[in-house]
Amino acid sequence: MSTVLTISYLFKYIFPFEDTLGKITDFLIDYGKSKATPHPLDVPKRFFVHFYIWATLWNLYFLYILSTGGYDVNNSIHQIPALMTSYDGENDSTAGDSSWIFVTLFLLTLHTMRRLYENVFVSVFSNKARMTFMQYLWGLVYYTLLPPTLLTEAKFNNTFNSGIPLPRLVQVFGFLLYIIGNILEYKTLAAFARLRIKGRVKKESHGIAYGIFFDFVTCPHYLGEVCIYAGLLLVVGHHCASWRAVIVYNVVAHVLMAKSAHEWYKRTFPLYPTDRKAIFPYLL
Repeated sequence: MSTVLTISYLFKYIFPFEDTLGKITDFLIDYGKSKATPHPLDVPKRFFVHFYIWATLWNLYFLYILSTGGYDVNNSIHQIPALMTSYDGENDSTAGDSSWIFVTLFLLTLHTMRRLYENVFVSVFSNKARMTFMQYLWGLVYYTLLPPTLLTEAKFNNTFNSGIPLPRLVQVFGFLLYIIGNILEYKTLAAFARLRIKGRVKKESHGIAYGIFFDFVTCPHYLGEVCIYAGLLLVVGHHCASWRAVIVYNVVAHVLMAKSAHEWYKRTFPLYPTDRKAIFPYLL
């Protein structure tokens, strides 16, 4: 599904079509303010909260699996996750050190918990903001697949035997990048909320945000999300090669969503700052 969505982004923004194919790509990827065509199966954008409720619970379950040394083969509840991570890391010399996989999954869980908090207590969603039911299902599938992706290459027999080793310099940098990404995303979403709570923008409308990183890019929250997943990649390193596919999808998706939002702001606000980029300062 991630491949389908990534290709849809590329068709929309690199090879745009106005015919049926264009409508299909719009249906697959547009949501919120960028979504121009309503559909009977659309759901409110505030349903994002379901992603983070599920992701937090699911991640905590996999953290429990790692902390206890693996699956209990006699427990039927473990059978589905066991099938999802069928890689025999315990007997393969190339399997990743589950200590760092545990740390990465723990950081991912903190991220989903923070996003859950934001969706419940910070963000102010417009009643007009919608997403397709397919996007909603993909969000649930995406967060379902993240923990098994990490655990697929884990050795279950060494998580806490000798403790978590000292991090390498690149892992320290990854952790700092993860922290910066979380702060940037939180402050951006809080700024959007303030526009509708304390500013002059009505709940069903949009305005131009200033300050923080908005002087450089339209979507600092998407830049923050990229920083978070890139930081996790540096933390887990060679212990989970599969995470590289996650970061590729994450970067492509957020770059192109930022481009969509950036173009929408420029069309909607004639006086929109011309020196802002979409997601990467001075670049894109």
